[in-house]
Amino acid sequence: VSYSNTMALERCFNWTGVLIEANPTNFIKLQQSGRTAAMVHAAVCKGIPSITMTVQGGPASGDVNALSKKQRRRFNVSQTVEVPCRTLTDIMASSGHANANFLSLDVEGSEDKVLDASNPAAFATVLVEVEGKTPEVNQRVDSLLTQAGLRWVPSIGVQNSRVYMAPQSAVVGEQHPQANVWECFRDHTQAEWAEEAMLLPSLLHATNGLPGSFVEVMG
Repeated sequence: VSYSNTMALERCFNWTGVLIEANPTNFIKLQQSGRTAAMVHAAVCKGIPSITMTVQGGPASGDVNALSKKQRRRFNVSQTVEVPCRTLTDIMASSGHANANFLSLDVEGSEDKVLDASNPAAFATVLVEVEGKTPEVNQRVDSLLTQAGLRWVPSIGVQNSRVYMAPQSAVVGEQHPQANVWECFRDHTQAEWAEEAMLLPSLLHATNGLPGSFVEVMG
């Protein structure tokens, strides 16, 4: 809930979007967060009716069957709950967002499954966490996004993550917002100038500074 790129876009730049959280404990916190974006409690997946999700909230939560051995030792997997699956395409359509300027994806090893249950070409920019994931998951993520026409932009450095952009959006923004806007952004992301903050000018450049739309998949 705290320190989120999408929260900064929502509160500092008037963006709108969809927040998807599979973990039931985290979803309750999300509902209490004061966010104005649409909120959906669901797992993003296809071909199966549900996933087995840890009940424990916070960052140490995820699909039990997608957790690495290291994550299983760190997470509490003794208490679980079944969470129904929906495709991201379906969730976005029912929320009034067939496309979005920005997808933020951090689902503890299920990033490839989320992308497989979506249309990656519906996004202009995708931020996906790669730290702690198996090489196979990261390779499938790269393949799904590349096949959709997006490309990795190494010049935009975000800690533990990669940024992929459609060709028409892949311009590293050079015009910095005013200092008070940067202050707002850093308050909501805990970003440093050389890391998450580098993504902001590119997102604003792609929308010509106008409010855009986002989708964030968590849990």
